[in-house]
Amino acid sequence: MPDRVSPQLATLVSAPPTGKGWAYEIKFDGYRILARCERGEARLFTRNGNDWTTKMETLARQVSLLPAKTAWLDGEVVVLGDNGLPKFNALQNAFDSAGTEHIVYFVFDLLYLDGKDLRTLDLSSRRAALEDLFADYDQGRVRLRQAFDREFVARRLRRRSKIALCRKRRHGLGFGHRHLDATSAGEARSL
Repeated sequence: MPDRVSPQLATLVSAPPTGKGWAYEIKFDGYRILARCERGEARLFTRNGNDWTTKMETLARQVSLLPAKTAWLDGEVVVLGDNGLPKFNALQNAFDSAGTEHIVYFVFDLLYLDGKDLRTLDLSSRRAALEDLFADYDQGRVRLRQAFDREFVARRLRRRSKIALCRKRRHGLGFGHRHLDATSAGEARSL
């Protein structure tokens, strides 16, 4: 298992996707985090490779409890408000002074698992392995981010005027094909 991996980055598009064969995820307004699990420990890295384990020590301990010998996880950390929605300002404040005990890690991809490089597999296969990994796991502060079909997303878009979506090709080979829908109310942040 490599010491570092590069995340797959989304491409901003100007119109909602069309056609079949896509999975959709709601894009939270948080920080992208890659988690490296090995020998019962987890290290947390930003998308640019900065080690933030010491900034989120209790979260790293919770990630290490996932039932994997080795793994690379890809996800996003957020602080949820009273309404259950991510609050970016609260996330920033958590690192500045409020403490990181309320940060939640939403995992959306599994890149390596128990010695196997999953990046060459299609998204559906990686997603199945990720769901298996979370099957018997108590999802406290480390949670599986839900994926949705096109019909569900269309219904949600009718109710909310601004929502950020990531679409991912379900059956494309390899590690690629992510698009961020331009209906996003947030902006991309680089750490």
